[in-house]
Amino acid sequence: MPPIDCKGTPVSISASIQKVAHSTFDSDYIAAEIAERYPYKGKLEGRLLYRGFNDVYTLRDDDGRRALRVWRANARSLGQVMQELDFLEFLRGQGVPVSTPIPTLKNERHFILEAGEGQRPAVLYTWAPGRKFGDLLDVSMAEKIGAKFAEMHLVSKGYRPADAFVIDPAAMITDNLGVMLEWCEDRPEDIRDYTLLTERMPARIREMGAADLPRGMCHQDMHPANVHVTEDGGITFIDFDGCSEGYWLHDVQNFVFGSAFYGFDAKYGAAFERGYTKVRPYTADERDNVEMILLIKAFRLLGGAARATRSRGRDLLRLRTLDWFADYIKTRARKFGLL
Repeated sequence: MPPIDCKGTPVSISASIQKVAHSTFDSDYIAAEIAERYPYKGKLEGRLLYRGFNDVYTLRDDDGRRALRVWRANARSLGQVMQELDFLEFLRGQGVPVSTPIPTLKNERHFILEAGEGQRPAVLYTWAPGRKFGDLLDVSMAEKIGAKFAEMHLVSKGYRPADAFVIDPAAMITDNLGVMLEWCEDRPEDIRDYTLLTERMPARIREMGAADLPRGMCHQDMHPANVHVTEDGGITFIDFDGCSEGYWLHDVQNFVFGSAFYGFDAKYGAAFERGYTKVRPYTADERDNVEMILLIKAFRLLGGAARATRSRGRDLLRLRTLDWFADYIKTRARKFGLL
């Protein structure tokens, strides 16, 4: 039976589909799609775990759990998806504890789901055992995680992706200004200061290119929720969605920033950094650029989250207010004479 409008008049399916920013697939539909593509044992159940920049589902059968990530349409190119999957397989081969893609029955690493807003790539991953580090905070474990993260950087030192997708933080900051100012439309001081920062920060970012800041493949979003820990101390790194080449210092400070963002005691970020630098000591230029990296991280996050409001709303502000971001960003910007 065709769909009908509010007056009871039949309409074509194509006419009934409106423009969609970010659809949500039903969990039973996801389970059926997985059942067609992957081996499973017994009853297969799907559950939506969370809906965010991408959507993540858990799939459970008699053999345990797996995780499915479904990207937003046009959020990542297939080349960027492949860059992540290649890197994860490299890390697994090097003994780095990461959640890795599971091949389909046709030995494919991803598949495509058709949505109202377009095609959405999907990948099924091995389940990361244990719990998020943010749910069981421990200083000694934070230090252990930092050390393991440094090992990941070192084993990937010579790794180069087949097709590199490099993040340009200066361009991202510039591109996000308009949508960021929409968030701050009733905050004239933020409008003034963020406009000035957008004008001044790109030059400072380019200056960093001449500093002794080691580069390589980076996770790009390491924080206390993106590492799982088991009761016996096992570690698994997850969510390499944004991985790309960049400064290793940025990767480390992501965790430090993430700890502050989630409201955790600063000792956990400090312990992570301490564990990291015991394995890979900072260069002198890295030590000098820690606060600049934190400033760039916070300003990029605010702008990127503002851009994502079309599909996600202002959910970032459930965790931290615009007042918090203003204090975090402007305090550091003033230290560098950017405000």
